[in-house]
Amino acid sequence: MNVLEFLDFEGKDFDIGDKTYDITVTCCQSSDFAQALKDYEAGHKVEYYSLFNAQLFSKVQMVSGGDHPVADWAKLIEDNTEVFKEFARKHWIADYADKDEFIYEWIKELDSYIAGYVSESFYKVICEELTPNLKSAPELLEPQR
Repeated sequence: MNVLEFLDFEGKDFDIGDKTYDITVTCCQSSDFAQALKDYEAGHKVEYYSLFNAQLFSKVQMVSGGDHPVADWAKLIEDNTEVFKEFARKHWIADYADKDEFIYEWIKELDSYIAGYVSESFYKVICEELTPNLKSAPELLEPQR
């Protein structure tokens, strides 16, 4: 089960921890996210904030649910290191050579993007340069039906 499926199933927002690093990512549930993904794939105009969340959440796998859910945010970054590095080279001021620091900083950065701390025009850049190039990890938690 991915984060998007988990949020839709639960029907509420969560702070979702990372499996490896001591950090949480605040994720909001919205039917707009899944709809934005469908509209984008159909070639319709979309709000890039919603599209970004849908693209990202659909590629991060849940490890456990419950009151303190955990996802594998770090694995997404590890499995897509070159994509994240290329994006960081183009759009970040800092460069993190240490692998652990790089992953941790990216988790914090994704949390800020999810929280809405960038402009709609930057979400468009993210949706064009970053999220479509990310590979999904295999499912870790079976979907609950």
